[in-house]
Amino acid sequence: MKRERCVIDLDDILLCAVGLLVQHRDITEEIRARYRHFVVDEYQDVSPLQHRLLELWFGDRNDVCVVGDPHQAIHSYAGARADYLLDFVADHPGAKRIDLVRNYRSTPEIVQLANEVLVNRMT
Repeated sequence: MKRERCVIDLDDILLCAVGLLVQHRDITEEIRARYRHFVVDEYQDVSPLQHRLLELWFGDRNDVCVVGDPHQAIHSYAGARADYLLDFVADHPGAKRIDLVRNYRSTPEIVQLANEVLVNRMT
């Protein structure tokens, strides 16, 4: 239907980007040379296709920062997997995990209730 209507979506663009980087090593190296640091927010909502593209961009560099909260994963309907966030340190030797455990935006009562919901959800 997309071809018939001459339209593309985000996944099509990502597929093209992955194909380009896989097939043209020179372009991959150019991107890695040009963009030294990578920061990816909401990493708990990365899909397998997005993960593949990010891994191609990252290469073996260690100038990468991913941020996320597996409890806030909301895009599993689109194939996103919080495992990419949870396994990041294991998949990238030398990476460090930093837990931000202080909440400055919510009252103590809201934080307590949220923690109770999470504990009940996980059991």
